[in-house]
Amino acid sequence: MAMPFLKGENPHRPAPGSVLKVEPIRDRMAIGRIKKMLRDHPRDLCLFVLGMNRGSSSNGTVNNVKPSSSMEKSAQTFSP
Repeated sequence: MAMPFLKGENPHRPAPGSVLKVEPIRDRMAIGRIKKMLRDHPRDLCLFVLGMNRGSSSNGTVNNVKPSSSMEKSAQTFSP
């Protein structure tokens, strides 16, 4: 799958040193809309649903997931 822009040229990436303020999603309808948007991307939908059901932030959690990762590999190394 090709990226719509070249590596390092993402216009949505924040400028270095900038601060992002992130708010939790509190509206159930917004969660439903996000799930609907992600239904064609099972990996992203799975990560979103797991994150929502777990109820914790994703700081450092998703950083270790690579495109070559599979559910089987993750399930073997997962420890609660």
